[in-house]
Amino acid sequence: MITVKNLRTEYLDNPLAIDTYSPRFSWQIADSERATYQSAYQIQVAKSLADLQSDIPELWDSGKVFSPQPLNIAYAGEPLPSQLPCYWRVRVWDQEDRVSDYSLPASFEIGILYPEQWQGKWIAANIEQKLEVRHPSQAPLRLNPPVPMLQHKFQIKKPVHYARAYIAALGYCELYLNDHKVGDRVLEPAY
Repeated sequence: MITVKNLRTEYLDNPLAIDTYSPRFSWQIADSERATYQSAYQIQVAKSLADLQSDIPELWDSGKVFSPQPLNIAYAGEPLPSQLPCYWRVRVWDQEDRVSDYSLPASFEIGILYPEQWQGKWIAANIEQKLEVRHPSQAPLRLNPPVPMLQHKFQIKKPVHYARAYIAALGYCELYLNDHKVGDRVLEPAY
């Protein structure tokens, strides 16, 4: 029986804040029989996992598309607004026109796509001066040239279901929250 696995959006596993209007989908097929290949696919995209699992792909249903291609299939549904979480799944047909079950769902989230939607205030350091800079767990260091550590303190007064930090940086940056590095990536943002 043919199955679909390893769903990726823009080459990533369940990415957050992707910056494209038309994300590309990819997947892999598996089968116990040798020489099985995909002859067609169907992609469904919804605003919620519940809608997707209830067969309500309100954002896009590709229908059956005759293609052996499982890579870089561009989204072609309703325009996606900024900061929208999306859920998708795919099923495929093999060369004998046998259809697979739908894949396990994958997700992606659109980032901030339009400049006018950035509502935060820019924070910056005076790079003309030598700065005392420190990693949150280390003693201050004197650096020349300066590498600023920019901070913003805030308090949360309500329970948090989820949160996103959208960061625009000229060069690389690291985000810390309560003295702990957020995520496991280095040298972000990537080009």
